[in-house]
Amino acid sequence: MDLRDIELGAPFEIVRWETLAPAASTTADRLEIRVRNAYEVRDHLKDLRYAWNADGNYWCRSVPSPGFSFDALLRQPWAAMCGSIMVLSATGAIMHERGTWADITDRRAADIDRRAADMLGRLGSLPGKA
Repeated sequence: MDLRDIELGAPFEIVRWETLAPAASTTADRLEIRVRNAYEVRDHLKDLRYAWNADGNYWCRSVPSPGFSFDALLRQPWAAMCGSIMVLSATGAIMHERGTWADITDRRAADIDRRAADMLGRLGSLPGKA
């Protein structure tokens, strides 16, 4: 329906407000949940409205801060099948963490450094290279 339909007198449907979910607060603080190493549960995370952040290699979702329980989050079946979970405040401060988020990043960086050094070593041994 657009403005022209309204001008022509199109009927409106009656909305039963009590059947709708409450609107999200625009003033309440929000938290960001980040989940890493969750390939096996990615479809479940998608169903729960988590979004993939390709730059950081994690799944994320924003939730209202009031009423949030990290313990309840960890009791969800998918939580046991992922590598690490981090919850950040609206300011970016780490509020909760399960798993070693920094260690995962450090191991990944070390792995990349090792592979790069290995590749450079192989390039240096190519014929015609000094």
